[in-house]
Amino acid sequence: MVHIYAGNLLMTTGSYEDATKAFTNADNIHKSPLALYQRSRCHVALNNMNEALKDLNKVIEASPNDKVAISDKECLTALKMVMVAAPNSTSNLPGSSGAVASGNGLNSQPLAS
Repeated sequence: MVHIYAGNLLMTTGSYEDATKAFTNADNIHKSPLALYQRSRCHVALNNMNEALKDLNKVIEASPNDKVAISDKECLTALKMVMVAAPNSTSNLPGSSGAVASGNGLNSQPLAS
């Protein structure tokens, strides 16, 4: 659990690559849908959409009733489709301020610049 706390702290400071490593360590020590979910958020911040989707799929596999993970997967899949369709115009999308949704799907935190 300490690795999840460390990953969360690293995320708040914008150290998404290090946070990803912490969440990976947490999941390696003890399989954790929370670690995978948080790692998926890091992947989104790092623009690694395929990796984020892989992690969300693992979360849903482990917790099929996780409505937040299901919703995030649907949103990320739709975003990925838009990015493929118009790769240079995603910065004009509403809400493209560079925010990552928080765990409850309601709040956002700005990405590090």
